[in-house]
Amino acid sequence: MEPCHKPQDNDGFFNRLLKHLRVKTWSLKRTAEYDSKHFDEKSVTVRSARLSKDSKTHTLDVADLHPTWCMEISYSLRSANGTPVQGTIHNTIHELAD
Repeated sequence: MEPCHKPQDNDGFFNRLLKHLRVKTWSLKRTAEYDSKHFDEKSVTVRSARLSKDSKTHTLDVADLHPTWCMEISYSLRSANGTPVQGTIHNTIHELAD
């Protein structure tokens, strides 16, 4: 895992960062029963990432992003002091801005 700190070389930093991010989307079959299987599951490409000036927010540019009921963003990074920062975000995209 690469340290996730304010980079001197933004391009090199973000190229390393992108290696530690995984994004996928899928659909569900809506029924009365819970726990649908995943349908149309696909990995999507993160084209770029930006770090906010306060170094607290990463903004991802994701290729071919569309509204979806199910999206997962997984990450495995290290903070500036070397502490592992790992997790998974599950979200829904109802609408995208123009």
